[in-house]
Amino acid sequence: MSNNNVLSSLLELEELRTSATSVTRNGNLDLVHDGVSSTETNPVLVCNLAPLLPLSYGGAYGTIRNFAGSHEAISAIALAAHHLNVGDGSVVPVVANLAGKDSCPLRFGLMEVTDTGLSESIAVDGVIQMTDPSGIDGGEKRLPCAIFGAVRSAVSVPTAIISGIRGYPQFSALSTSDKLDDKIQYPYFGRTDVSEGGQAISVLNLYIKWGVKRAAVVHVDDDFGNSFITGFRRVAELYAPDMTIKSFELPYNPSPEQIEETVQLLKKTQFRYINARISSSANEPLLKKAYEEGIAGNGLYNWILDSGKVTIHNAVALRGSPRHQYFNGIIDTGINRGSAEGGTAGFKALEKGLKSLLDDSRDLEYVKSFLPPPFQESFGAAEGFLEGPMSGSSHAAPIYDAVIAAGLAACNVTSTKGLPATESELSGQDLFATFARMGFDGVTGRVDFDPITGSRSPSSAIYHLLNYVEDEERSNKTHVVFKEEVPAFMIDGEWRENAPITFNDGTSEVIPDLFPVDVNTNYLSPGMRAGGLVMCVLVLLQALGFSAWTLKLARMSGPASRVVKASQPLFLYIICAGAFIMGLSIIPLSVDSGTCGESGAGCDVACASFPWLLCLGFTAIFSALFTKTHRINIIMTAANSFKRVQVTPKDVAKPMLAMMGANILVLGLWAGLDPLRYKTQVVQLDTFERELETYGFCTSEKPLPYLLTLAFINVGSLAYAVYEAYRARHMSTEFAESEYIFKAMIGILLVCFVGIPVIIIARDTPQAYFYVFSSLIFLVASLVLDLIFIPKIFAAKKRLSKKESETSTIRLSKASLNLSSTGQQSTESRGVKIINQPKAAAELQEENKNLHIQQEQLRNEIEELKEKLRERDSPCEEARTLPSNARPEESQGVHEGVVTMSEIDQFKDEDCELGKKTEAATASFHSLK
Repeated sequence: MSNNNVLSSLLELEELRTSATSVTRNGNLDLVHDGVSSTETNPVLVCNLAPLLPLSYGGAYGTIRNFAGSHEAISAIALAAHHLNVGDGSVVPVVANLAGKDSCPLRFGLMEVTDTGLSESIAVDGVIQMTDPSGIDGGEKRLPCAIFGAVRSAVSVPTAIISGIRGYPQFSALSTSDKLDDKIQYPYFGRTDVSEGGQAISVLNLYIKWGVKRAAVVHVDDDFGNSFITGFRRVAELYAPDMTIKSFELPYNPSPEQIEETVQLLKKTQFRYINARISSSANEPLLKKAYEEGIAGNGLYNWILDSGKVTIHNAVALRGSPRHQYFNGIIDTGINRGSAEGGTAGFKALEKGLKSLLDDSRDLEYVKSFLPPPFQESFGAAEGFLEGPMSGSSHAAPIYDAVIAAGLAACNVTSTKGLPATESELSGQDLFATFARMGFDGVTGRVDFDPITGSRSPSSAIYHLLNYVEDEERSNKTHVVFKEEVPAFMIDGEWRENAPITFNDGTSEVIPDLFPVDVNTNYLSPGMRAGGLVMCVLVLLQALGFSAWTLKLARMSGPASRVVKASQPLFLYIICAGAFIMGLSIIPLSVDSGTCGESGAGCDVACASFPWLLCLGFTAIFSALFTKTHRINIIMTAANSFKRVQVTPKDVAKPMLAMMGANILVLGLWAGLDPLRYKTQVVQLDTFERELETYGFCTSEKPLPYLLTLAFINVGSLAYAVYEAYRARHMSTEFAESEYIFKAMIGILLVCFVGIPVIIIARDTPQAYFYVFSSLIFLVASLVLDLIFIPKIFAAKKRLSKKESETSTIRLSKASLNLSSTGQQSTESRGVKIINQPKAAAELQEENKNLHIQQEQLRNEIEELKEKLRERDSPCEEARTLPSNARPEESQGVHEGVVTMSEIDQFKDEDCELGKKTEAATASFHSLK
C-alpha cells in the first residue's frame, strides 16, 4: 500500500476488518479479531464514528445537496479519525499525546453517513436503523461508538432522544437549541457549538454596542428558532432590561403567503434592526418580499442573519436590481470556526489537511464510499471543493473539534480502566461524562464544555461578524459579485472591530433603531411671540408717552395745565409706571425653552420675574385709582355734612403702600421658599414611549397657597376700587374723572371675567395661553391709560384753543376762594374741583327756591348800597351807617360753598368796607344767577 495517501490508518483499518476472522461487540466498541494483527485475547478495539448529516433536502425550492458543507464535514470527520489513530497533532496539538503503541487502545473508523434530509422523520428513521443491533452477529453491520450530527436543532432533538435511549452519545457541531441541554430528555447529547442562549449574547452585545434598544426577530418555528428567541429574551433581561424585542415565527418551509404576512408584521413594528434566524432556503424570499415592502434594501433598515445559513458569499446580482439592493451590507453573526483575526493555527492546519485529501484519489474515494449510493456521484462535485480558503462559517471546523473531543474522551475512558481488550467496553454514559470534562485548544479556538450539559461554554467561543459587500475586483458595470468580509470579532464578551462595518446604506454610520419623530414642543411661533412683544411695546410706548405729556403740562402755566394739576400729577405718574411694569411682564411670558436653550437657566429667570412684574404693576395701577376715588369720596362725604376736610398726601399713600407691601411680602416668600421653575410636561407618547408632544410652563412644588393669597390681595383691591368708583360714578367732578375711572374699572373687570377662565382653560396650550394672557395684560394696561389720559388730552386741547373772554365779574379775593382753613393753597394745586353734588329731586327744588330768595335779597341790597354811596361823599362813612338788616349773612338758606358778605369783616380797612360789600354782593348775585 502506498504511503502517499493521507487517510492511511483508515484504509488499513478497513483492510483489517475485511480480513478479520470475527467481529464482536462489547458495549459500544467493535472487537476485530484476525490472525495477523490480533489474537483472540487481544483484539483491535474499534470506535465507529457515525455521521448524521444532511446530504439532500427536498422542498418547495428544489433539491439541495451538500447542505451546510456536509461533504467538507464528512471529510473533516475522516481526517480527525486518522489523526486520532496516528497521534497527529498538526491540527490540535493535544492529539500528539496519543502517539505511541500504548497511548490509546482504540482505533477510530467510519460508518456509513445517515442522510437526515433536514427532516425530523427521515432522521429519526435513520438513527433507528443505524442503532438497530439486529444483524451484528455476522460482522457486516457496524454499530456506532458515537454519532456526529445533526445540523438542525429540530432534527437533533428527536434523534438525541433515540440515541440516548439506546446508549449512544450524540455530538453536534451546529445544533444550538437550549432544549438539548435538558439531560433528562437528552442524557448523552453534547456539542462544540454554543447553545442559542449563549449565542444570543453575541447579538445582544452587538446591539448594546450600537445603542439599539428595539429589535425584531423572525425565527423558524422549531427547536432551533424557539430556543434562540427564548435565550435572547433571557440574556436581554439580564444585560439590557430596557430592550424591547418583538418576535415572529415562520415555518421551516414557509409559503409565499406566510412570508408576506410576516413581512407586514415586521413593517408594523417600525423597528429598523431585524434579526432573521430561519432556514437558509427562506432567507432570500424573505429579503425579496421585505424589499418590496420597503423594509430592506433601501438603506433604512439593517438585517442580521444567522451564521451558516447565508448563501450570499459569491452570489451574483444585476447591478441596481432588488437582489443587489437587499444583499448589500447584510450582516451575519455566529460562532467563528477558527478564522478570527487571520485564523487560529488549528484552522490553518485543518484547511491545509483537507486540501491534502485532493493529492491522492484513494482518500476521497474512501470517504465517498461511506455515502449512500444515491449521493456518491455528487460527492466533491461542487466547484472549488476543498480548494479555496475555508470559510469562517464552515461546518468542517467545529465537527473536527467534536470528533477530537469525543476521541480523546474515549481514549481516556478505556485507558484509565486498564482492562484487557476482551473486557474493554465504552458505555455512552462514560463517554459523554468524560467528553463534558474535556478542554483543549482546537480549530475553533479554546474548547471548553459545561460539565453538566455538555454544551460548549460561551466564554470559550469566538464570535464573528460577517459583512457581505461588493467584490469590486470581480464585479463589473452590469453585475455585482458579493464577498464575505469579517470586520469584527467578539472575544471575551467584547466586540472588536478591525475594519469598518458596511451597512445597507453603504456607510459605516450606525442608524437609530427607530425612525426619528418630529416632536411638537409647542414652542411659541415667531409670529405669536412677535405679536405679544408688539403688545408689550404698545403698552410701554403709551406709558412713556402719557408720562411725558403729564410732565410737560405739569410744568406749564395757563388753562391747559389745570387739566393735569387738577388730577394731581403724582397719581398719573404712578398709573403710568404701573402700566409700564405690567407691560414688561409680557417679555418673560414669551420665554420658553426654544429661546433659552437646553440649559433652561433663562427660563427659570423668566419664571421668577413674571409674577413680580405682573403683580407689582397691577398693584401700582389700581392702588392709584383706588386712592384717587377714595379721596373724592372722603371729600364728598364731608361735603354732605357741611364740613371742611383736608386730605393730605400721607393719607392717600397709606392704602397704596399697604397693598404694595402685601404683594411684595407674598412674592418674596414665594421666591424664597418655593421658587418657580421652568418644567417641560409630556403631553403625548408614541407606542415606543417617545415624546410626541411637550410643552413648557412655570411651576413650583406648592404654588396654590401663594396664588390664592395674591389673588385675594389683588382681586380684593380691584373689587374695592370698583366699589369706590361706583360710589363716585355720578359725582360731577372737574373733567368728569370719576366717570372715566369707573368705566375703566368696569371694562377691566369684564376683561378679567372673560380672560382669566380662558387662561385657565388654555393652560395646556402654550400658543393660546400666551396670546390670551398677553392680550389680557395689554387690554388692562391700555384701558386704564386710555380712559384716564385721552379725555384729559382732549380737555387740554379744548382749553388751549378757547380764547379767554373778558371777565365781567369781580373776582373774589384769595381768602374768599380758598376752601381750606389755611388759605395757603389754591384749588389748582389741590386737585379736582368739586362743582356740585347730586341731590334728591325734593332737595334740589328746595335749594333752588332758597337761592331765588337769596338772589332777590341781594339784588335789593345792592341797590340800597349803591343809593347810599351816591348820597355820601365818602363811601367809608356811608358804609358805617349801613343798616344791620341789609347784611347778607342774615339771609336764610345760604348754600355752603358760596362766599357770603360776612367774609368782608376780615378786611381791616373800615373806610372801604361799604365798597367792598358792594363788590362782593355784585359777585354773589352773578354767581347765583
